[in-house]
Amino acid sequence: MKCLGCGIYLMPDEEIHGILALTCRCDATFFITDDGKPMPPVSFIRFIAEGREPPHIDYYLGKSNFWNPQKEEIFQVLKNHGAVWSWECPKCKDRVIERLRAEKKEGFILYELHPDLAKLVG
Repeated sequence: MKCLGCGIYLMPDEEIHGILALTCRCDATFFITDDGKPMPPVSFIRFIAEGREPPHIDYYLGKSNFWNPQKEEIFQVLKNHGAVWSWECPKCKDRVIERLRAEKKEGFILYELHPDLAKLVG
């Protein structure tokens, strides 16, 4: 299983048993199996099925600069449902940037940030 947000390999598929609740180090919650099948969190399926407002894009795809066709596909689904990145959200932008600056200063960010976010964090 790999993270869709940053591409890091997490564990072999055969180690996944039952319900899976993970958040990657890049903050993503959407994963793919070793053979490339999507493993969305239940909240992703529910917001689409129920027509609810989606959370921020980075809730599912993380804050990494990693990109591939599968991530682009889920990104487009989220955008088509009105989702925005947390650093584009007027309510959340300042808090997100401040938190990430502190995390960066302490050495907690172990991946390259999305380019737009990296510019804001500095």
